[in-house]
Amino acid sequence: MKKAISLVFVIAVIFTAVVFLDNSEATSKPQGRYNTWVQVDASTCPDYTVWIVPADESSGPEMMDLAGTCLFGYYIDPADTNEYIVYICAGAVHGESVVKHTAEGGDSYTVITLESGSCPYGE
Repeated sequence: MKKAISLVFVIAVIFTAVVFLDNSEATSKPQGRYNTWVQVDASTCPDYTVWIVPADESSGPEMMDLAGTCLFGYYIDPADTNEYIVYICAGAVHGESVVKHTAEGGDSYTVITLESGSCPYGE
């Protein structure tokens, strides 16, 4: 009898997890799933701030602080055809690029080279 109760409990936990994970797809920004990747082209990767700004300024910017990584990802809804400008600011160096995620599927990948000078956004 205890084995049957344990088995029912395990099945209930698995069912709950599957339902929860399936419903998480309905959120506008899935956690842990990125479809847009940016590579910082630098010999060493400093601590830097990233600003993701809609090119048409239809909404506010998103900001991330990153430390010591040359590759980062973020999510853009595949149905979103807007262009975004990604600014990377790290003290006396910065970089920027226009990024657009296409609805055709697959991930997009952009390389940004850091240049000397002050950041044109956010700092």
